[in-house]
Amino acid sequence: DISDTDRAIVGNYMPDFTYGFGATLAWKGIDFGIVFQGVQGNEILNLSRRYFYNHEGNMNNYKGALNRVSKGQNGTTSTWHVEDGSYLRIKNISLGYTLPENWLKKVYLKSARVYCSIQNPFTFTNYEGYNPEVSNRSAATTNGEDYGVYPLARTTSIGVNLTF
Repeated sequence: DISDTDRAIVGNYMPDFTYGFGATLAWKGIDFGIVFQGVQGNEILNLSRRYFYNHEGNMNNYKGALNRVSKGQNGTTSTWHVEDGSYLRIKNISLGYTLPENWLKKVYLKSARVYCSIQNPFTFTNYEGYNPEVSNRSAATTNGEDYGVYPLARTTSIGVNLTF
């Protein structure tokens, strides 16, 4: 039987370090940019595992539920719910082309650029939930707790910048 003396504080939602970096390349009117962001060394209390590993048949399950026998204890918080929250995310990729000025004089433009950008296209992590960047409650004591947060939106933008 488990008692209060058996309990221990495990994990820490604070990462060992947070990082980000980016690069921009340009050549003959073509420009490319990429931005990375990530954290290393934090843990997440993935309480969603309570539901995604059950065998009640009322929702989709994680793949790991295939080889698991449900004993009815998924709701008891334990170290089984604690996961590594480290990740590397590509925050933005952009590709653009600035038209040559001699083409633009004919249509009375100073500059014109066409571009495509994608926000949040890829996240590299071993975290099993939708988004390792979690804090789905407003209280300061529940940071790093995932109890069913939404995944990040992947957004694609296509546009034209014109200067007259």
